[in-house]
Amino acid sequence: MPKFKYLILCLGFINNCLANNFQELFLQANQICKTGDYQKALDIYDHIESKGEAVWYNIGNCYFYQKDYVRAIWAWMQACKVGSGEILISSRSNIAVALDLLGIKNYEFGYFKINFLIWQLLILALMLLVLLLLLSYNANNKIWGVSIFLLAAMIFGINFWYVKERKLVYAVVQDSANLVAGPANGYHVLDKIVPGQILKIIRSEADWCYIDHGGVKGWIAKSNLLIV
Repeated sequence: MPKFKYLILCLGFINNCLANNFQELFLQANQICKTGDYQKALDIYDHIESKGEAVWYNIGNCYFYQKDYVRAIWAWMQACKVGSGEILISSRSNIAVALDLLGIKNYEFGYFKINFLIWQLLILALMLLVLLLLLSYNANNKIWGVSIFLLAAMIFGINFWYVKERKLVYAVVQDSANLVAGPANGYHVLDKIVPGQILKIIRSEADWCYIDHGGVKGWIAKSNLLIV
């Protein structure tokens, strides 16, 4: 038992050291950003293994100041994927600015995140409504029962939409690419997609992704994409 405790303490110490190291890298990169050496800052951010919302947000800022708007959009989308609150709002706003600079007006982008507490309250409300529905059924109050059933269905629909939204996979086009009818270059070209365009990935197959581009569905090579 003492050896086991010692091992746990060692692992805890190592994890704490790694966390402190990542924090130090983050602060160091932030300071370098202020000097305008964005590439050096990006190199340091790249060494942070567990990138949180703040890291991805700052990476997006560095790419933006380098005028690499495509990678800036990709990084801010990563921030949206893991972030919430102010960073989520700022990232979405920045994405809109970068897309405007690229001349892209029409785009689809989800990650409308619901606060975790609200999410839990919705689940609790659904459970209470189901309980009330069962009680009203026993009381033979049909109007009350139907009302509760409709409210429960609405909350269930919101929960279902949220789960589905979180499973969406997006990508940013990094080079001009053809949207083709099949997973190979020999297929008919359906559309041409410009860099910076945000695409919704439906499924992947080898080196190709089947995507939805404004209602037009087709295949695009993974090498042309920055997948979020």
